[in-house]
Amino acid sequence: MPDFDIINLFDDADVISNKDLKGRIMLINFFASWCSPCKVEHPLFFEIKKKYPNILLIGIDYKDKQEEAINYLNTISTTQLSEPLCVRMLSKPLWTRPLVC
Repeated sequence: MPDFDIINLFDDADVISNKDLKGRIMLINFFASWCSPCKVEHPLFFEIKKKYPNILLIGIDYKDKQEEAINYLNTISTTQLSEPLCVRMLSKPLWTRPLVC
């Protein structure tokens, strides 16, 4: 996994990096408040989390203002899980060095 730092949507002081995720099983999803397919697929991620509770769900917001993304998640997420979806926002570059294929 390439080096990266990404900021928590709900707390700008909470930065997560690739080092924090080492050894974790993750499902990463890109979403936006204006994205119709995102609204359809969002409940499916809660079903996955229920079936596989150890998986780390990371939602990466795309092109929303922070307030819009938070409002979207508060509206769509209601009480489907006792644990909130782990949400991150692209408020600075995701990759801190060029990817080499």
